[in-house]
Amino acid sequence: MKAIVLPAGVDENLPVGFVSDLYQTPVGRLRVDIGGGTITGGGNSAAGTTGAAVPAAGDYLAFSNSSGTLVGVSPSNPLPTYAGPLGASGVAPLAGTFTGTGSSATFTPAAGRSFNLAVWATGGTAPGSPLNGTVYLARSIDGGTTFLPLTANGTQLETFTTVASETWAESQVGALYQLVCSAYTSGTINYRFAQ
Repeated sequence: MKAIVLPAGVDENLPVGFVSDLYQTPVGRLRVDIGGGTITGGGNSAAGTTGAAVPAAGDYLAFSNSSGTLVGVSPSNPLPTYAGPLGASGVAPLAGTFTGTGSSATFTPAAGRSFNLAVWATGGTAPGSPLNGTVYLARSIDGGTTFLPLTANGTQLETFTTVASETWAESQVGALYQLVCSAYTSGTINYRFAQ
């Protein structure tokens, strides 16, 4: 097996899930075809064998493990990657209040990411503080025509009668969320969606 040793920081620039691409490297052009299991190119005489001490430059795709040993990339030793923290989603937060029963404005989170929801009563943010009403989270996957309560195996989730701060993940592009205040007693119920 031949490959190229990547200096620190280079691996974070490689695309996730690449199958066949051509890269310009300090030692030449490198053709990577993960699907076919081949790596060609380079021509650097400093290449070592898998398991050897890490050379300053090389001819095969490999990485240095925690003990400084060269490990060739293979199905059993995939190239270590790190997704890192996500940047801003670009979705504007949505905040509002309930002073009676009704529905909030809609929030559309970016798919593939989690979002946060907070519900609290004015003057009461301590754990267990009452909302003086009942609020539940509803979701629409038909462009807002139908909003249904969130459920798991038919059991309704995310119904709040006390202050709460929750995190949810969304996989459906274009899914909409809103809060529904189904019972109201007094005071102001605050909410905020953010991603």
